[in-house]
Amino acid sequence: MSSPGGSPRARPVVEVGVLIAHAVDAAVLRTIDRARERVRAELARALPTFRFRMPLRRWYNPVPGAVACTTRLLLQGSQEREQRRWDFAIVATSSDLQTFLRPDASAAPSRAVATAVVSTARLMPDAPEPGSRSDRAAQRLASLCLHVIADLNGVPHAGDPRSYSSALQSTADLDRMELFGEQETAALAAALANVADARLEETSAAAARTLPFYLQVLHLSWREIAVGVAEARPWLFPFRLARLTTAAVAATLLLMFTQEMWRLGLAQPAGRVAIVCVLALALATGSVLSRQHLLLRRGRRRLTEQSAVMNVTVTLVVAGGVFVTFVGVLATALIAGLLFDAKLIGAWVPGRELDLAARIQFAAYVGALGIVVGGLGAAFEGDDYLRHVIYVDEEV
Repeated sequence: MSSPGGSPRARPVVEVGVLIAHAVDAAVLRTIDRARERVRAELARALPTFRFRMPLRRWYNPVPGAVACTTRLLLQGSQEREQRRWDFAIVATSSDLQTFLRPDASAAPSRAVATAVVSTARLMPDAPEPGSRSDRAAQRLASLCLHVIADLNGVPHAGDPRSYSSALQSTADLDRMELFGEQETAALAAALANVADARLEETSAAAARTLPFYLQVLHLSWREIAVGVAEARPWLFPFRLARLTTAAVAATLLLMFTQEMWRLGLAQPAGRVAIVCVLALALATGSVLSRQHLLLRRGRRRLTEQSAVMNVTVTLVVAGGVFVTFVGVLATALIAGLLFDAKLIGAWVPGRELDLAARIQFAAYVGALGIVVGGLGAAFEGDDYLRHVIYVDEEV
């Protein structure tokens, strides 16, 4: 794409595809279409150095249920966005969105896949009617879409309630939104300038080979990856996957009550225990990624910079979360080990002094086995929950 210039054709083009996820009636369709035109006009007014296109596409999915799975719509929208080479995608549904962090939400943006899901369910609680009510619904939906576009570009929330970037607490907040402030406009323009640049897969021959492409992405996008890992808060992993954590702790404690395990654990050299711990962490991480279907799969599609960044980020988030869980399991094993008297362990393992180093070594050994059991137990966790926590930036 070309750089900003004087003539309209010289301006970079930003495409935001709008996808209607399910069959909707004619009134809702008109509301979505009117909101789309308002969004395009507002973006063109606020950012005249860009040209904006907002193609509309309808899916022929089954009739929606009462609640739509947010992450599934995000991933489906992301696939459509990549296939059609849009910069962003907004998926509209008339169903309520599945939420985990708050009681209800009307939107869920995901910078990871450059896609957002918006729901008209709480913007139009009843069937829209001609006149002011329908116009108000279109205005609310337009404001919501402008808000998520700002979110997708990393624009911080503004303190002015009139700004499209202000934090949303209720549907009524949408009625006060009418502009982007100077700071938000500048931040959005800077982000869109980067979006308009050629992507790595368009300029690098490494895109045809997986490993070189991922290495190049790591080199060029490490700051973005670091921010993504921090935003996912892997230190909360033990609480988010409570079943995995429970399985790991239970397995560790059960292993500690066997004489054979004490003999085996205390007989291992420290170097071997360290290797066992590393392998256990890798196995547990791989198990969670696989069983929770967290990685974006390209199939026959060309590797993209965005999907590579997301896969690296997700892998690091899960690896960090598994490590935090392992530290917690190790600490639990170390504390539980204090219940075993040194004389008892001396009878079980003659000639082995049970000092602090030996207790830590044994706790690490059984903790490694426990974290593997917990990782294998990731299949008992719901698929949507962890994907929602990792992919969704916020519930609006």
